[in-house]
Amino acid sequence: MEAWALALAALVAAVAIAQWAMPSLLNLDRGMFGGDSTWYHLPFSIHFAQTHSTWGLLYTDPLKLTAWFYPASSELLGSVGIVLFHDDWLYPLLNLGWLAVGLLAGYCLGRPRGVGPACAVAAAIALDSGVLILTQAGEARNDEMGIALLLAFAARRPIYGADKIARFFGIQRKDTTPTDPTFQLVTVNGDPGVRIDSASQGFVNVTAVEIVDGAVQAVRLFVNPERFGGVRARRR
Repeated sequence: MEAWALALAALVAAVAIAQWAMPSLLNLDRGMFGGDSTWYHLPFSIHFAQTHSTWGLLYTDPLKLTAWFYPASSELLGSVGIVLFHDDWLYPLLNLGWLAVGLLAGYCLGRPRGVGPACAVAAAIALDSGVLILTQAGEARNDEMGIALLLAFAARRPIYGADKIARFFGIQRKDTTPTDPTFQLVTVNGDPGVRIDSASQGFVNVTAVEIVDGAVQAVRLFVNPERFGGVRARRR
């Protein structure tokens, strides 16, 4: 692994941490005022700290009952600091810690394949996006924690192969390879194309090529048979 690559990754990570540190330190001084932070993240944490219990619901909002049942993992962690210090001063720094976890996980994700610095830079770019800094830095929101833990899980147990990745995200993949395909030259709204049918699946798709002044301008793939009122077989 090249030293310059490690140095570049460390520099990018330092920039990301510096950009997160500024709003985090600001909220240490003035407090957290983000919408979700004051809506249910902080109330959940304070509820845990005051009651010393995770049982029971906190009725935060009568207009959105689902908020009562939101997962409260990060809020439970935040309540630990409130119990220990009798104050929430540590809370604005929690997401800064999760940023560090995400950056380290990005490096560990690529290290076995010799691309640790590149993956660390990619993680820094993703975690340093404007929307995350705006909504997560110095706040009680927990999206950053979810991203960091997802990267950490992937770094510890990498998933290889399209089928395994699809199963991880709950996607049911089907074998869409047609058997015994037949091809037919067609015209799609005046453009030449090819229709593919299959003995096992019936209609598969239509591919049309738009040609302007003798040059291909676009290639279009249609998979919805209901859209093919303008398709007709070409005469040989």
